[in-house]
Amino acid sequence: MTKSAQTMVATQVRSIFAQPNQAEMLAQDQRETEQLARRFPKAATMAAEAAEEVLALASFPKQHRQPAGPLSPAG
Repeated sequence: MTKSAQTMVATQVRSIFAQPNQAEMLAQDQRETEQLARRFPKAATMAAEAAEEVLALASFPKQHRQPAGPLSPAG
């Protein structure tokens, strides 16, 4: 995946955490995974597999929903 594509994917993931509540986070996650599948099937598969862990933060108040690590793969 190119650097610009990595930036785009990271932006899509951040959009999930920008949602105001758990229901909207879940809906945004589904939309973003569908969009990823069109251009980056491997990234979409990874996103779908990680969804449970990523969305575990959904029940926290918005100000506490920062992802624990970087949003782009190392390397």
